[in-house]
Amino acid sequence: MRKCVVAAVCLLFVSSVAQAGPVVPGDIAHDAKWFGHINIEAVHSMEAVQDLRAKMEENDRVKDRMAEMAKKTGVNPAEDLLGVTIYATQYEGDVGVGLFYLKKFDAEKLVAMLKEKHSDVQTSNHGDRVLYTWLVKHRRGEMELTGAIASENLIVIGAGEAEVKAALDVIGGKKDGLEADASLLAAASKNSLFASNAIDVPSDYQKTTKCPVLKKCDAASVNWMEKKGKITAKYEFTTKSEEMANGFKGIIDGAIAMADLRIKKMDAVKKVLDGLKYKAKGNVFSVTWKTTTDDIEAAVKQAMESRRH
Repeated sequence: MRKCVVAAVCLLFVSSVAQAGPVVPGDIAHDAKWFGHINIEAVHSMEAVQDLRAKMEENDRVKDRMAEMAKKTGVNPAEDLLGVTIYATQYEGDVGVGLFYLKKFDAEKLVAMLKEKHSDVQTSNHGDRVLYTWLVKHRRGEMELTGAIASENLIVIGAGEAEVKAALDVIGGKKDGLEADASLLAAASKNSLFASNAIDVPSDYQKTTKCPVLKKCDAASVNWMEKKGKITAKYEFTTKSEEMANGFKGIIDGAIAMADLRIKKMDAVKKVLDGLKYKAKGNVFSVTWKTTTDDIEAAVKQAMESRRH
């Protein structure tokens, strides 16, 4: 599995280019092994983000760029993108799909832009859906991407035609999707800003992956939540042994000790750091971090002032 494949798809598409903010279980294949979801609608509703967007609106350069992008592509990422889900049914290889949920978009403009940027685009059909396939270059060479318009609010992009066809079958009800109470989605909630989970990590994959977490874990989950200015982050790693879980704890112990030396006189920064709690129990290592947007803003301000002196 190369998670960066789908991440790259997200970045390339959004930089070029309503029904979901929270994750939609039925749109994810029932046999998915990992998923990640960003609730952009929830992120935009945060007061701190709204303040930032208000400042951006005052910047004519940014405002004009967004307007130009919307005119050319039919999508304004800052306004129309509601959420992004990525998932795959296996770990090995260039696999995975990205589901892009939008309030609205102009299909004709998006297709025209794609053909303008990639003259090699090939089209095919899957049922009544048109598939668009093209090549993109990356540091290891080239890879094939396929995209399709699943509905007036949903676009699918994946690592190859087979991945997108399978995803369309799930979305269309021809293949089973996840149930709302599926174990893979246990990390997510309606207040999630970002949630991700990986389960049943194969031992063979652990030997070859460059991911330092999955190399040592059979499962790993993360969930960032926000409610009325209060932020909570939860991480849980099911490691291969009690020794490994304690090893994770040791790493955090060391990092906290080093941080304490640097922030002795930085009360605002220390307050944010004090919200971090973690423990190792058996082969499971878990982390919980609680803070507020106001405290984060104060800590950032104090840290920046400290660097200037």
